[in-house]
Amino acid sequence: MDADGTLVTVRGDNARQVPLLGRWEDDLLHAIGTLEPEDRVFGSRSRARKGRNLVNTFVANSVLSPQRPRPQTNRMRATSLVTHLAARTDIRVLMTASGVGKFENLARLLQYVPALDTAEYRRMLRKEAG
Repeated sequence: MDADGTLVTVRGDNARQVPLLGRWEDDLLHAIGTLEPEDRVFGSRSRARKGRNLVNTFVANSVLSPQRPRPQTNRMRATSLVTHLAARTDIRVLMTASGVGKFENLARLLQYVPALDTAEYRRMLRKEAG
């Protein structure tokens, strides 16, 4: 964490650092409590790889309240991507941060992004690259 926000380090085949949405920073800081900067939030250094998705494994092994829906990581990821697409996050930045290698993987989510009104559509297309 620094003056520009919080970075989450994603390790593995597609290692990268991803800025955390500002609205989640306080929750993350509370959740990690007394961890040291080099500590992992999920998993451990000695954890044997049991599948590709650590979060799926975590959710599957968690005791959750029957009154709450069970988190589905594919939906969580799609929601995050749609949130950024709706906020007009630069596509290259979004693909890098999310580890998406093909635009087609984002294009299928565009149906869930609110359409621009006419004035915003025109304003965006009149901008000059800078």
